Amino acid sequence: MIDFTKSKQYTLSIRLSTDGFSFSIYNPIHNDSLSIIEKEIDTSLSLTANLKAVFHESDFLNHPYKQVNIMMASKRFTIAPLDLFEEEQAELRREYIEAVRMNLKAQLDNIDIKEKDGSVTNLGERYGKKGN
Repeated sequence: MIDFTKSKQYTLSIRLSTDGFSFSIYNPIHNDSLSIIEKEIDTSLSLTANLKAVFHESDFLNHPYKQVNIMMASKRFTIAPLDLFEEEQAELRREYIEAVRMNLKAQLDNIDIKEKDGSVTNLGERYGKKGN
């Protein structure tokens, strides 16, 4: 069971995919403390709209965490060992990955969640990465 009064000790990992979102909450102090939460998405909505909905509906996402990892899974690409690529492709891969990262950060910077007290919090500001 996850004790959210200690969430600043935990690592939140978010996996975004076109078929749904997965969240894992892990306490590195206690190796047996792990929660995995799956959320279905509305495929008629954009990624940003689905993220806003999930953050609005899910209390566990409104806690501060020690670390937040975000992974985007897509059917448009496949992870493969580096030695299968030519060295000349390394810069193109780096540029592509950076573009995907920046796009995801920009989307998160545009998501505001309404807190229980009625205040509005921007996710980019909450996790200290807005504008980076």
